[in-house]
Amino acid sequence: MQQSLSEAEQRVAKQLAQGLSDKEIALKLELEPKTVRNHVRTVLRKAGAESRTKFALAFHDAV
Repeated sequence: MQQSLSEAEQRVAKQLAQGLSDKEIALKLELEPKTVRNHVRTVLRKAGAESRTKFALAFHDAV
């Protein structure tokens, strides 16, 4: 992770790493889909990941 994530971004990142869609994350975390999209965009930018898949692979490699 290049930059630290906020608590909300960390919760979204964990779901993102499991391969959930924005809609699934929104339902699971009880957030608005637009909020999830914003968090996903920020997580990917902060992680330096070009895609959701690359983020998930890097996340699992780091764990």
